[in-house]
Amino acid sequence: TRFQQQCPQVDITLITQPTRQLTEGVLTAALDAALVCLPPGADGQPACPAELAFPPVFYETLMLVRPQTPGPLRFAAFASGCSYRALGD
Repeated sequence: TRFQQQCPQVDITLITQPTRQLTEGVLTAALDAALVCLPPGADGQPACPAELAFPPVFYETLMLVRPQTPGPLRFAAFASGCSYRALGD
């Protein structure tokens, strides 16, 4: 890509993990940065450790996808530490 040609010394690695693990990775310097969905705190603002900056990149609407016909629903749970799971719990 053009970025790789212009910046060959930069190594980018992408991983996917739940929010808690990614946040911990940034706190311990195992990761330089992470894109996460922070759960709301008691004040309604994103719950983020005070040691981290969290400028918003974009806002996302969480939607429930379900059949149109009524009936019992099974919920696909996310891994422990995922902010989406915290919202579902």
